[in-house]
Amino acid sequence: MDAADLKSCSEGFLRTIEDQGIAGGWRWSIASGEQVWSPGFFRLLGLDPRSTVPDYGLLLAMLHPDDRAQLASAGEIRQGVVSPSALVRLIRPDGGMRILSLLSELGVSPEGRPLSARGVALDVTDRERLRQIHAAEQRRRQALYLTSYATTYSVGTDRIHDFPLEMAQVHGFSLQEITLNPFVMVVPHQREAFRERALRVHEPQARFQGTSLERLANGEVWRFRIIGVPLWDEAGRYRGRAGMKYPIQESGAAVDA
Repeated sequence: MDAADLKSCSEGFLRTIEDQGIAGGWRWSIASGEQVWSPGFFRLLGLDPRSTVPDYGLLLAMLHPDDRAQLASAGEIRQGVVSPSALVRLIRPDGGMRILSLLSELGVSPEGRPLSARGVALDVTDRERLRQIHAAEQRRRQALYLTSYATTYSVGTDRIHDFPLEMAQVHGFSLQEITLNPFVMVVPHQREAFRERALRVHEPQARFQGTSLERLANGEVWRFRIIGVPLWDEAGRYRGRAGMKYPIQESGAAVDA
């Protein structure tokens, strides 16, 4: 796992690793000069947010001298140049060394003028510890759908859905079928209408909220609420969708199709 993998992680997992001091993010508004670091980024660097002013130059200065060239300089970022990914050694104020996976992105205007820069960092010094945390998050997400039929999901710009494996177990279809065509879970007499309504929000990248009747592998039919919102980067580029799915029967009992 490296910093690029954080894009596909759930908000819960991101909060967990930030709280443990092994991940964090930074952003820099080039126009205003404002720079902001997340609490996790301060912890990752071993710095006190009460006495430290966020500064990209400070981050560069804390890297091992042999690794600094892997990142764009502050001047290069102002000119619209970033180093998309890097693996570097960080020297903390206490002398401890950590290995960081860094991912950086540039936000630009329609004319290509650099407007902002941002990045995320992941401490990969102890990859086994990270693997265990990630595995625990996966188990939590999986158990959630098995016990409550509720989950979060994401949809890429290719319209491929990312669902937990347990959704296939609950509904009786293969995960590949559900990933490519999530409407297969909807009961036949509602499927086409629900599909058309859901797909209409992709082109204008609009918000979506609807309900569907879905059949489970045990034959029960449950009513679900589906919520989806578009995702954008700082340059206004569409990055896909994120959403939630959860049952809405007040009694928790199955309904008739």
